[in-house]
Amino acid sequence: MKLNDINRIENFFTDDDIKETKFIIDNQRWIFGSSANGFGTKFWKCTFPSDCDLSKKVLKRLEERYDTKFKINKINVNGQTYGQDSEFHQDDAHEDCYTLLVYISDITPKNFDSIGGCTDIKMTEDSIMSIEPYQKRALLFKSYLTHRGMAPCRKSDILRISLAFKLQVIKNELPFIIKDCS
Repeated sequence: MKLNDINRIENFFTDDDIKETKFIIDNQRWIFGSSANGFGTKFWKCTFPSDCDLSKKVLKRLEERYDTKFKINKINVNGQTYGQDSEFHQDDAHEDCYTLLVYISDITPKNFDSIGGCTDIKMTEDSIMSIEPYQKRALLFKSYLTHRGMAPCRKSDILRISLAFKLQVIKNELPFIIKDCS
């Protein structure tokens, strides 16, 4: 499959992956006070181990799907409640970096209208693409794209959880140049 600037992947996680993720998250310490690139509205965050079996499985799925090698630079778990919309930001300015968001909360097409919590990506100065954070869905996009995570609606008591992988493409370049000496 072709790797585009923005890639929406339905059912990227299985039910077992969701259970495993929740188990790992439940054994981490949530910290309040994180924000997008250090400015703006504060939200919840915890770390996620990059060397666990689930992280390795995620990497393998992506590599098989896009025939591209990645390395994990960082993994965060973001948590948002009402009023904790993030600011528009970029995760990384490098061309070879991608962000993978995997949506963990129980948000589905059936309950989305009462919960909300889209991820917005600026396409132009006056155009935004909104992606619903349906459970098990993944969103892989170039890290230089300006985006934000929207919080759940006021009437919702859900913690909107996204697993954020900061990835870098591994280039298969030879460490030397072969010259034709004939």
